[in-house]
Amino acid sequence: LQLDNILLLAGQFEEALTHADAADKAPPDNPDILVARAVAHYRLDQPDQALADANQALVLRPGDPQAQLLLVSQKMAEGDAEAALAMVDEYLAQDPTDLPLNLMKLQILSARGADEAFGAHLEGLVEIHPENTSLHQLLASWYARNDRPEDVERELRKIQELQPDDLATPQNLLRFLIQTRGVQ
Repeated sequence: LQLDNILLLAGQFEEALTHADAADKAPPDNPDILVARAVAHYRLDQPDQALADANQALVLRPGDPQAQLLLVSQKMAEGDAEAALAMVDEYLAQDPTDLPLNLMKLQILSARGADEAFGAHLEGLVEIHPENTSLHQLLASWYARNDRPEDVERELRKIQELQPDDLATPQNLLRFLIQTRGVQ
């Protein structure tokens, strides 16, 4: 199973599927193996088997975030953003802190053109994960697109606070301040 996960990360989906199938024969109905197989099938564009494995994993281990993410991803791939949003909201009701599911919700909101809902969800996500600089950067970008310079500055300062040794961070803040306030 560990080798299978490494193969999945390396993008070797056919070999990962072979190992997951072999592992599945040892312990019956192992949700970890089912999720690994589901991901491999999904990446190999075999959605029927991927969905079957993901759903079986959820039967064995309700709330498995990887299986949930795969099911939501498939709804998006089918072009059903409304169903995907309903699914992700249902899953987030069970675990509102799950970062991949929250990022998927942002992706769905973006695809639907729901800019205000995107921003509101992103602000809430930053509150849940205040130490995640990538989220602060994304929020700063959203504020910049929505002409909210004070909020951009606040986020850039927060990023600087979180990454005091990163030289690019104060440079980004300084560049922003020069662009918005000029040289004083």
